[in-house]
Amino acid sequence: MSTPLEIRLRAELRSAREQVAALEERRLALQEANEGAYRAAYDASGGARFDKLRPFGRLTERCFTDPAKRAAFRMLQDTAQEATDA
Repeated sequence: MSTPLEIRLRAELRSAREQVAALEERRLALQEANEGAYRAAYDASGGARFDKLRPFGRLTERCFTDPAKRAAFRMLQDTAQEATDA
């Protein structure tokens, strides 16, 4: 014979387990969608790869929040572009 407390706790446990099962199904569906989108992007772009000339990426203007450093970066970029054009 179960006490009213045990009955209530079993009902709460059953409810919690149902909620976990539903959330797990949703997580699996979202993970599958995410992996599918990643596969599609990978197929469309040929996948991630390194640029042999810049294996660590490249600096952009957005890397510099200070206006003076941003202006200096622009000047260096312009100078480098002129050198490659010549």
